Amino acid sequence: MSEYKERTPQFQFSGEPEDYDTFGLKYIARASIKRSDGVITGEVTLQTKPEMDAETDAAKIKEDKEISEMNIKAFSGLMISMKTDMTEGKVAFNLVAGSRDKVNYPKGNAKEAWDKLKDEYEPETITSYIKMKSKLNKCHLEKFANPAS
Repeated sequence: MSEYKERTPQFQFSGEPEDYDTFGLKYIARASIKRSDGVITGEVTLQTKPEMDAETDAAKIKEDKEISEMNIKAFSGLMISMKTDMTEGKVAFNLVAGSRDKVNYPKGNAKEAWDKLKDEYEPETITSYIKMKSKLNKCHLEKFANPAS
């Protein structure tokens, strides 16, 4: 029998503002690979638990379930991507964890969590945006490298 080994994401967010640009780009890329980016970007809308429980249309129930599963992947990915060994990372973790609601979103709301991180850490000036864009343009994937890690 093989032993279970937990994989820690290679791109954890430290909670430092200068690390957000890289983390944000990598997280969205990973979410795209896992097909959960639509929830984060708002392309699809996550219904509240009471709304899903009240739904009677079979097609809508199926769609809501798929969106809910996308949300769980995205939210869980954010939670485990927070590096909590330093105070700054704990602050970022608490922003994400604060997007859980026992009534409406018991397993968390990935869009709300992502928006909280963006509001707190995303660059606000054109200079910082250009710097981030330059950093992205310099990124490349090594031959045979796994883009998901």
